[in-house]
Amino acid sequence: MHDWEEIRRQCGQLVWAAAYRILKNHDQALDCCQEVFLEAFERSQREIVRDWPSFSRWLAVHRALDRLRKGQRASERISTDSDVTRIAGGTEPFAEIEFRELVERVRLEMARLPLKQAEAFWSCCIEEMSYADAAS
Repeated sequence: MHDWEEIRRQCGQLVWAAAYRILKNHDQALDCCQEVFLEAFERSQREIVRDWPSFSRWLAVHRALDRLRKGQRASERISTDSDVTRIAGGTEPFAEIEFRELVERVRLEMARLPLKQAEAFWSCCIEEMSYADAAS
């Protein structure tokens, strides 16, 4: 029997963060978290999970990429007033805008990759996981 409260406490933030970095939408990331923990519960009934943080992060990336692929996320990005102020008042506002456009383009192109390649790219390049951790 698993201590789900402890698993949620240990993995909840990293699951949400992984989903949010892909989806860029708070509500979508929360929905994704619920899906991840539901699927983790169901899978734990059939298979042994040896590393909950790695498994949870992998599942979050997988589910978030699924959502991105299916076009379920809203096309609007959440932007706060502080983001606008930072962009408008920064020393290099165009560099910041170009960077955000590049990130958005990478996310959309990543959704076109086969799932395994997208997961590997995200895990290694964005989550900065080692190749061994990404492979496991």
